[in-house]
Amino acid sequence: MQEDNRNPQGIAALADQLAVLGNANRLAILTNLAEGEIQVNVLAKKLGLGQSALSQHLAILRACEFVSTRRASQSVFYSLKPRSIATTLSDARDLLIGTRDGETERAAAQRP
Repeated sequence: MQEDNRNPQGIAALADQLAVLGNANRLAILTNLAEGEIQVNVLAKKLGLGQSALSQHLAILRACEFVSTRRASQSVFYSLKPRSIATTLSDARDLLIGTRDGETERAAAQRP
């Protein structure tokens, strides 16, 4: 995590991203997308979600840049952006246990 992300605004932004990942429906969406690109109607059927609910979840995931879209004719396909998710999880790890200047080693040494 960058130093400027340790301020209250950076921490709040990270908390928002983690909250997005903490929703069961969105995790189910991401799990399905981890298998490859999928057409939105197929995804809705696989998950048993209505089109409106799925669209709302996908909009939230797009806003966090966790997914990308591709339009082909009248169909919309979604795919996972694993680098964005990895960055969010890495930032959370860095914030919680630290990685610079021996912070990780000190934190590990202080654990019971």
